[in-house]
Amino acid sequence: MGDINIEFRPTIGYIGGRMGPLAALSPLHPLSSIASSLTSHLSKTNRQSSPSQSQSQNLKQNSQTLWNLLTFPQQCFYQSETYPCGLGISCWMQGKRPLDLCNGGILWSCCIPNEVPLNTTSSNVTTSEPINEPECGKIYFNRGPKIVGGENARFGHNPWQAAIVKQQYFNQKISCGGALIKNRWIVTAAHCVYKTPANNLRVRLGDYNLRAHTEQLAHEEYGVRRKVVNEAYNPATYQNDIALLELSEQIAFREHIIPICLPQKGQNFTGEKATATGWGRTQYGISTSPGVLQKVDVEVLDSDECQKWMKSVGRRESIFPNMMCAGYKDGGKDSCQGDSGSPLSLKEEGKTTLIGLVSWGVGCARPNLPGVYTRISEFVDWIQIHTSSTDKQTDRFTTSSKRNGNNQKVKHKSLVVLYFVGMSYWWLRSRSDRELKHRWSLGYESHKNPLTERIVGGNSSQPGEWPWQVSIRLTHPQAGKVGHWCGDCNLRYN
Repeated sequence: MGDINIEFRPTIGYIGGRMGPLAALSPLHPLSSIASSLTSHLSKTNRQSSPSQSQSQNLKQNSQTLWNLLTFPQQCFYQSETYPCGLGISCWMQGKRPLDLCNGGILWSCCIPNEVPLNTTSSNVTTSEPINEPECGKIYFNRGPKIVGGENARFGHNPWQAAIVKQQYFNQKISCGGALIKNRWIVTAAHCVYKTPANNLRVRLGDYNLRAHTEQLAHEEYGVRRKVVNEAYNPATYQNDIALLELSEQIAFREHIIPICLPQKGQNFTGEKATATGWGRTQYGISTSPGVLQKVDVEVLDSDECQKWMKSVGRRESIFPNMMCAGYKDGGKDSCQGDSGSPLSLKEEGKTTLIGLVSWGVGCARPNLPGVYTRISEFVDWIQIHTSSTDKQTDRFTTSSKRNGNNQKVKHKSLVVLYFVGMSYWWLRSRSDRELKHRWSLGYESHKNPLTERIVGGNSSQPGEWPWQVSIRLTHPQAGKVGHWCGDCNLRYN
């Protein structure tokens, strides 16, 4: 249940961290041809591997999954309403408002009519009083009420759930989950954040419905001061798949923002029924998620038994001691794409303990292929070492990051203005330089030197007849070599 690692294998077709899908592409996008080529290649590979009916079904599923991953969404959700996705410049020219809700930044954005108000919060949203020194793992919110095979979680019943927001140019999206473990500290999967700079990450706490503001209490958003990726993390095997994010400012704990408890070092939870939560997909390969936080109960499995299940269906991945499996032999319930880094928790005696983080899996909810999680009890000392180093630091490290994403919205608006100003300047300049456009078109059509004009009434000279003649040739940063632009004369002063 955010970026996907895909490995094309003849039998199953996918293994990877459970981040959300890659930014999708419209059928008219240049990369859509790549999708078709890859799908065709995948089909060929599967046919050569086995002609069986099950292989054919896997082929269709893999092909459909690949196309879903490489297709831009055509619809978006804003304030509980559905709107079309399209080119941001086209939306702007229609007098509408482009919003980054289609995984394509301002280039491919959600087109909202201007008459729709930009309400940052619902009229029903209130602000609760801060809770001083709350007990970890305790639920304080008691008012009123995908993961594959799961159901909607209740607002405020997973107050440690965090959403990891990645920012890139004009684009920002929630790609992973995490868990609040103490003030200013979030734990998540290493594969979610190890390639992303800390200043491109933000953490959202207290959120529930990503598509509409239906919550009774407002969520809060924080910048990331630094990230700590486990030194032994191996992206090839997902060993030590754990990372810490230090927030840029202190958190005000509230009813819906409470840290989760950590387990005892080396504690074993085999046989227990745990709960996985997240905003990821409710079915493998689809391009959208439900938007509302999901939960599912899964059984913590013995690692040796889990390894046997995987080998029985031809898988060769290893379950290392710092990993744990959770799920069922018949499948049906599991975490999925977009859930990476989200917590696997266990509630005992009124307190909830973090026992795992969503790490990787083969597909989602398949028989004999349970989800694999980072075993938190193997990293308790590592967490304590890194999080205790800043416990006594003061707010001198606090940045100008504000809760509720106010500064981020100002920055986003500035980038939108900058984008359209730049596009307008480029368009006006290209129109004014008609001679350059003409020469480019001639060069592209003939694939030769774009110069075709001659001196009027003259004739061709002989090689070496005018040795002082100079040709000034133009190179454009986008068009490449344009060719001869104008002449010059080589002079020598006596």
